[in-house]
Amino acid sequence: MPLLTSLKNHTATAHAALEEQLDIQRHFQSEELYRRLLESFYSLYAPLEERLAELIDWNQKNWDFEIRRKTPWLENDLSNLGMTGNDVAALSLSNGLPEIKNLGAAVGCLYVLEGSTLGGQMITKLLQRSLPLTAEKAGAFFAGYREQTGLRWREFGMWAEALARDDPGMEASAVNAAKDTFDSFALRFKNLNFTNV
Repeated sequence: MPLLTSLKNHTATAHAALEEQLDIQRHFQSEELYRRLLESFYSLYAPLEERLAELIDWNQKNWDFEIRRKTPWLENDLSNLGMTGNDVAALSLSNGLPEIKNLGAAVGCLYVLEGSTLGGQMITKLLQRSLPLTAEKAGAFFAGYREQTGLRWREFGMWAEALARDDPGMEASAVNAAKDTFDSFALRFKNLNFTNV
């Protein structure tokens, strides 16, 4: 079974539960609610991407990790919503991150982060119907790679499958880390209050 198929099958329940938990459209009722949502994503992506950057020599693995970072998109969006660099730096970061100790686990985590850009395309349409925002004005995170999103996902898939062919034993680590990544997101969003604005 291809690695991405295995990852999709093993994370389907967690993925669906997270989507239901987030109920993303309710966060588009005001810019304040939307900003809080982005702050929460930042609190996950910033430390998670730092951990991934420190763990693996990505160039050696033929992966340009730097151009795949989502944290700069979040920083740009938060800035467009009126936050200063100091405001963003002062945000509380999540400490409930998935355990990533090897390349397989890193690939599993990236499966979730890269996959989120696909869903972001649909979310962008909902966002633009609800708030006067565009990819250039506070909508960069969900817009992702924009028209290149499908291509970037296919590139990730081919890269991940090539790694799995070279090391079939990495699948278990990748699956566990992908599930843990979804769980980390669910935990972070569980107790957040998006209603009192």
